[in-house]
Amino acid sequence: MLKSKHKFIAVVVISWALAAVHVEGILNHSFAQSLLPQELTLNEIYEAGSGLPVGKIQSIWGDVVILHADMIDGYLAKVGLPLFNGDTIVTTENGSFGCKLNDGSTIRLASNSKLTINHSTHDARRKSSFSVLSLIPGNAYFKIAKLDEFEAREFKVETDVVVAGGRQADFIIMVAEGITEILALQATILQVASLEDPEQKIVLSDFQRAVILDGVLPATVEMIPTEEAAQLVSQFYQIPEGILSDMAMRKLREKEIFEDEDILEEDIEKDDFFIE
Repeated sequence: MLKSKHKFIAVVVISWALAAVHVEGILNHSFAQSLLPQELTLNEIYEAGSGLPVGKIQSIWGDVVILHADMIDGYLAKVGLPLFNGDTIVTTENGSFGCKLNDGSTIRLASNSKLTINHSTHDARRKSSFSVLSLIPGNAYFKIAKLDEFEAREFKVETDVVVAGGRQADFIIMVAEGITEILALQATILQVASLEDPEQKIVLSDFQRAVILDGVLPATVEMIPTEEAAQLVSQFYQIPEGILSDMAMRKLREKEIFEDEDILEEDIEKDDFFIE
């Protein structure tokens, strides 16, 4: 009995050590280290956050880390895991991430990005749905679900200088030091307000772009060609280089690769991508 117990302990120690080696490899990504707490402990066994789930992970490529609201423990993201209020998602240099919130809205996160679900609630019975997220830094694509019958409806994304939101919108936000770029896609009405002065606002509609330098909202916005918009969206559905072999990439292109999504990687290149 004692021998068996020692054998069990040995297996646990070895398993932990192997997990630690893998985690150390992830933390060697210099950019990811700057986005994660220095004293973070990473675990491969996922534990639920507080409260009820507010969404679910749909796709993962490369290394992606999830931190719950306490920011003490981190977890390696996997397809199918639930997301909770307060969760922060960090993608490394070779990582990308996709999820769907309970309200039906979808989010795609590119590499070197940090997204926090500050708060998200969806009550179909009361017809109310509210979500507030933050993106600092990184690139993300948001597709807000259409809920016309919901009187209480709000979806906002904050950066370090602005907050963008609307009831129905399809948009991209790209945040780097000193600059934020926001692109509105089809069937979109997106309000953008300065965090420093909320009275300063602009409204973006179909295929318009705003570039915010040093927190100053632009006096005018520019139109973007639909071809450029489609190309920008397609980048959020591409597998980071080096993740799979060329043969595996070809096989994935032959079938659907994103769980529970209607958009295929090959469909993104079609001219009618933005047609409902």
